[in-house]
Amino acid sequence: MYDKFSIVFLFSGQGSQYRQMGAELFIQNKIFRNCIEESDGIFRTLLGRSLITELYYTNDSVFEDLIVTHPAIVAVEIAIYKVLIDMGIVPNFVSGNSLGEFASCVVSEVWSLQLALEAAIEQAKSIIRDSPEGAMLLINHKRDASLVESYLSHGLVLSGNNFTDCFTLSGLTNDVSLFQKHLKKHGIQFVKMPVTYPFHSPFIEPSKNGFLFFMSNLSISSRPSQGFVSGIKCEESVHIDENYLWDAVSKYTDFTKIISYFEKRGPCFYVDLGPSGASATLVKYNIATTSRSIVFPIITPFKNEMGRLLTLRKVLKL
Repeated sequence: MYDKFSIVFLFSGQGSQYRQMGAELFIQNKIFRNCIEESDGIFRTLLGRSLITELYYTNDSVFEDLIVTHPAIVAVEIAIYKVLIDMGIVPNFVSGNSLGEFASCVVSEVWSLQLALEAAIEQAKSIIRDSPEGAMLLINHKRDASLVESYLSHGLVLSGNNFTDCFTLSGLTNDVSLFQKHLKKHGIQFVKMPVTYPFHSPFIEPSKNGFLFFMSNLSISSRPSQGFVSGIKCEESVHIDENYLWDAVSKYTDFTKIISYFEKRGPCFYVDLGPSGASATLVKYNIATTSRSIVFPIITPFKNEMGRLLTLRKVLKL
């Protein structure tokens, strides 16, 4: 039934993390566990801490430490990717949003898992060292002139377009707090994302040079494999420049344009490899009611990952 559909693997970024992400797979799936253990070894070598402990054996529900969450998201996404490949599910396209570009680049043979984790850790260090703390808000409201004027007057910037009447703002901590009060006063719905830095905004630019210096010493490919759809350019890309993986977390993103690019090519089977199902939710809001495309999340806070994989196997008749 789905043999004429393009299989699209989607990778999400900061804000999609939480403790216990992929826990059921870690316990029950050997491929997933082995990959997480590989990442744990890299994490231990670089930071002297255990990624596995941080993910699965820490009781603190707060999970916002960038030095941990940055590589943790990449590690989980690559682990579920390896599970799908072992099942015989091969994507026609891959696309990452924000930090999800790090995993997408591993899948597209730009660099190895080890280099991706090293870069994620180094990027986190650069941001922590050189950028001011901040926050991001997901706004569920029409972005009319009045609201634009309001968030700009509070010092916030537009960091992402999610779907119709849903967008993301970034700003410094105090400015975001004041704007939250404004939103509450006017009955505007919003969600504060679990991040402590203003990604996708000029506010993190002080960290750019430190990260790019690190990247200049890495040997990576500038040519991703076929089917790499850039979350920045919103189209298939055959070249990654030296700024790309900084731009991935610092520049404005438009998820609507990414999905529009795929939908114009015909029906797609979107598989969300992120840890929260966030990409799947955004896709659902971006495709037309007449679209034949299918959206399939695997890992979510509601668990049942093994059941989802079984359903996926049946749906694709593997």
